[in-house]
Amino acid sequence: MPKGITYLDMKRMLIAQIPPGLYRIESHQEFHRKNQFTGSDPTLLEQYYHKDFFLNTLEIETWGNAIAFSLPTLWLRWQFALHGHVVPMKTTEYKQIIDSWKLKPGSIENVHIQMAFVVIEMCIVFLDRNKFMQASIILKYPTTTESSWSIWYDTSLAPCPILSFPAFKNNLLLSKNQQTLRNQSIIVYTHMTDPKYNHLWNGIGTSHAVCS
Repeated sequence: MPKGITYLDMKRMLIAQIPPGLYRIESHQEFHRKNQFTGSDPTLLEQYYHKDFFLNTLEIETWGNAIAFSLPTLWLRWQFALHGHVVPMKTTEYKQIIDSWKLKPGSIENVHIQMAFVVIEMCIVFLDRNKFMQASIILKYPTTTESSWSIWYDTSLAPCPILSFPAFKNNLLLSKNQQTLRNQSIIVYTHMTDPKYNHLWNGIGTSHAVCS
């Protein structure tokens, strides 16, 4: 199953279970890796740490191998490999996980939660045991005019094969991409699942469902 469908299913699950409302970000640096955040200055996200902001879960977006959350002034985009997940969780369960870290600090049994959007009853949790999750911060208004909204997804990657299949197919048929494909000596499956070739296969590679 294409990874793009996995991201789309995560979006559907979050919209179904997480209502729009006031949330705050809790970031757990001990489970971050170096250079986990790309794009604009990572400190721009700190304005939402432990401070309420409105999150409209109906505005969660996916595009190929990425999912994005619309904050008041920026997009927070996440991309991850097989062990990364964005899931709804009861806040009581989330708090129990945090408390368990204190009982077994540094234990390999600890659930590696990188970040959470928290409210009283439910929260959105970002977790990846391998710490491969990549977060990007994209300002919504990168210019002086508010009408100039930025594009949240990575335009260097292929169009989304799930939401924009005609454009995805046309991109593959470009002469330069056809030449790249003809010159490959690796098997098709390996090529399609290698992140280096997301400019061709964005969201087509192996999903969580295949390897779970």
